[in-house]
Amino acid sequence: MSETLPENSVKIENAVDGFSPHDPETWKRFIDVAETGGDGAQIREAYEALLKQYPNTASAQIAYLKYVLNRRVSMTTDVEQLLNKFLRTSPSVELWRFYLDYVLRVNVGPSPTTRETYALSHIGYDRDSGSAIWAEYIQFLRNAPEESTWDKQQKMDAVRKAQNQAVQLPLDNVEQLWAQLESYETSLNKMTAKKIITDLSPAHMQARTVLRQLNNHLQALGNSTTGGIFLPGPPTFSGQERQLIGRWKAYLKWEGGNPLELEDKDRATLVARVGHAYRKAVICLRYYPEIWFMAFTWCTSVGQTAEAQSLLNSFLRSGLEANPDSFVLTYAYAELLEKAELKKDQRDFSAVHAVYERFIASLRQNLARLTELDAEADIAANKTSEEPKDQNGILDNTSKSTTAPPPPYNPYKPELADRNRQFSSAWINYMRFARRSQGQTTCRDTFSKARKDMYIGWEAYEAAALMEYRCNAEDGRLVASRIFESGMKKFGTDASYVLAHLS
Repeated sequence: MSETLPENSVKIENAVDGFSPHDPETWKRFIDVAETGGDGAQIREAYEALLKQYPNTASAQIAYLKYVLNRRVSMTTDVEQLLNKFLRTSPSVELWRFYLDYVLRVNVGPSPTTRETYALSHIGYDRDSGSAIWAEYIQFLRNAPEESTWDKQQKMDAVRKAQNQAVQLPLDNVEQLWAQLESYETSLNKMTAKKIITDLSPAHMQARTVLRQLNNHLQALGNSTTGGIFLPGPPTFSGQERQLIGRWKAYLKWEGGNPLELEDKDRATLVARVGHAYRKAVICLRYYPEIWFMAFTWCTSVGQTAEAQSLLNSFLRSGLEANPDSFVLTYAYAELLEKAELKKDQRDFSAVHAVYERFIASLRQNLARLTELDAEADIAANKTSEEPKDQNGILDNTSKSTTAPPPPYNPYKPELADRNRQFSSAWINYMRFARRSQGQTTCRDTFSKARKDMYIGWEAYEAAALMEYRCNAEDGRLVASRIFESGMKKFGTDASYVLAHLS
């Protein structure tokens, strides 16, 4: 990448497309070069492009906000617009802490207690929110003015409610909060304090036990918030990486197991807490479809709550944006949309068709790139295997070996064959959806599109023929025979296809 950026935003987007969008180090360099140039419009373009590729990445969002705040011209409106956009779906305590500090700094917006309550309603169950937000919130309540007896009673109720809630959560400072609660209640009334402490003690001890377990899980996951902007990279499938994925899965299953032993009446709290854990996981493991699918599976297991349904759609859409060639996420999302349409009187399956078409287009693009690499490897192999010649182009028999060396290994061949089969399976599932939801005509139209695709395999012909044979009572055998015969023109030399035709 060059040391200077182009002058306009269109060229900046082209610069982003010029390198791998999954390379974290190149993205960081892109931001550094933009900031070094000092052009405000280009810097904003760079951050917007970065956050489009890595949404909900708190370290990048905070860096962007700090840049806007540090500009000489007042950008209060811009900061508030960015905060409104970022905070809606952010599970980051650090970003919410930035919001609270910003509001306090510019002295705008709601009162301190109102903004703290707003923040805690979103991330108050996060371990790190204890020292970052809960402690300050309770202190704000304690420092509230008392102009009348009614004010004093309201203040006492608010402090008691906040403290009682906080000491039952596995927060990083839960022991200090418990000590403060004991001191506060004792200063008011020793008899009442004894009863409150006795009632809260079991839940508090459970929270402390869960905190120890939580600390062990989070410590095993490592710290991804230090060292500037954190951007997740694509899978490398190394041993260390596999261990990290295993630890994340163990942590998510532990959260889903309700370690706080919340009752059914607190089910909404459990859903919010586990959903919060999954939101953090998919930020750190953005390019791992299995984690997104775990989130989807969990959402479907908790019932038809509004929170779960919102998370379910969000996880699948965002997961496909990050992993457009994921089979498991595509099929899960397509099935979700299909089921939703089947419940309606007026059905429109265009959204499902769009999902399959985007998926197949992504697979086709990957196949085209892999085919080029395979062709280049074949050319290189042919050059390597050529017999040696002298300067005049005449074969040099003196160096000719009695045994011909084996042809160079082409590592792309097995992968290309596997990808071709996967590509055909995508078309097959698309045809099955069309047949299932819209009938024979739509299924045939889909197969007609598949036949024209240069990367289609014989498996799609076999699947289309068998669907006609099994589902078309009128002329299914005749149509199936015609499909097989049509495939023979293209795959007649493929023994597997011929065997499928004969069987």
